[in-house]
Amino acid sequence: MSSFEAQRILSDPVSVSVADGYVLVDHPCGVALTLTASAAIQTAVRLRTAALEAEASSEPGTDRSD
Repeated sequence: MSSFEAQRILSDPVSVSVADGYVLVDHPCGVALTLTASAAIQTAVRLRTAALEAEASSEPGTDRSD
């Protein structure tokens, strides 16, 4: 891990739902977001890009899923 120190690293996916035309993101650890559809789409693209970058930069044989 880099010099970035996370307070908590999530290994379980967050819950996502739709209510009143907004995208709701929630996780039991306290993460809660309400996004417009446009913001959710842009966030999804950025999350995917970052996740692929993180996966590619992990050392072979290293499992970051826990």
